[in-house]
Amino acid sequence: MRRGVVLTALVGMVIVFFVCLTSVSRYSGVFAAITQATVSSGSTPDLEVAKKAQRINIMKKEDSSTPAALSPAPTSESPPSPALPHLAWLMSFPNSGTSYTSRLVRTLTNSSTASNYATGNRDKNGCSRLIAPDLVDGPFWESNSYSRLAGQGEGAGEYLLTKTHCGSYCNGCGPSEYLHAAEEFAESCRVGKRSTLCRREGEKRLKIKPAKSYEVVRYEPGRVETAVHLVRNPFDNIVSRFNLKLQDLMKKPDWDGREFSKDEIGFRRWCRYVDAKFVEEENISRILSKRRHWLTQIPCHGDFVRYIMWHNLATWTQTELALPTLVLHYDTYFTDFNATVDRLANFLNITERRNKPEDFVIGKTYRDYFRQEEKKAVGELARNMSSPETWSYLRQYFT
Repeated sequence: MRRGVVLTALVGMVIVFFVCLTSVSRYSGVFAAITQATVSSGSTPDLEVAKKAQRINIMKKEDSSTPAALSPAPTSESPPSPALPHLAWLMSFPNSGTSYTSRLVRTLTNSSTASNYATGNRDKNGCSRLIAPDLVDGPFWESNSYSRLAGQGEGAGEYLLTKTHCGSYCNGCGPSEYLHAAEEFAESCRVGKRSTLCRREGEKRLKIKPAKSYEVVRYEPGRVETAVHLVRNPFDNIVSRFNLKLQDLMKKPDWDGREFSKDEIGFRRWCRYVDAKFVEEENISRILSKRRHWLTQIPCHGDFVRYIMWHNLATWTQTELALPTLVLHYDTYFTDFNATVDRLANFLNITERRNKPEDFVIGKTYRDYFRQEEKKAVGELARNMSSPETWSYLRQYFT
């Protein structure tokens, strides 16, 4: 009899436990729904938090198809620590004036800028220079000439300018490597490279180095608050990219340097080589095949296509992530230097200029590498392929 009473009491306790657990779960769901409704209705007093949550949700959609080569994204979606600066992306198609703009901001603020790519700036232990101990996936300090500590003085700027090319390192490649979906492009803006040569303090250098000196990483999107979008004259930009490619080729041991010289003749030889290499790929591309009548008139037409599409996708990303954006034309450093510096400083909220900026020395221009009919074809291609926003930035180069 006593055993039956005890058994009945135990059963009753189990039932009560599960009833309580169900109630808690039910009301937790109700509370979560109420919280979501509050944010969605706009009644939250902190609109910036709501905007940040929107941007994180956008990027989470991309994460569902993340390439296996990328490191897992951080799981935390909490707002960034107030002790660390928010990021301002310096978005640029390669060779658009990125280095000069970063150096200008470092000079003005007497502090470092950041970069998604840490392969060229490592400490004495071979490690990428982290902007904070817990931000191991970047971005990374771009220069060790300056230091920037949390709370370091006022006036140095609200944002940390951070270089990103949004994955656009492809040079002399075919359509399969540069025709990106918009979401893929947006994700690549926060993808970077971290050193694999890092060792603990006191450890000896690696005798056998890894196959690659870097690994691919990415950081959470919520820290990015704004963007500076650099635009350079397309003719100067494309020839500058050829010059950079030539430097890379010259490092190869089997390179004799005779075929592609660093001048107009070498540039045109390179264009004939690369244009012929990808004809078949371009012919099966719906985007490119219907524009063939323009492409055949343009030397290095693949790079012009990359240039136009890069700017299209950059403006799409800025709109999709609700990033306030300053469009900065590289040429204005020469034509109106003081006003350009003022615009950049004001946008980044740099209220105290700690050093006088160095004078801008315009480099060589390459527009005379192209014949008039080739320039006209590039302009018609750009007008045809550009979004309205992109064309508003580019049209000045074709008038």
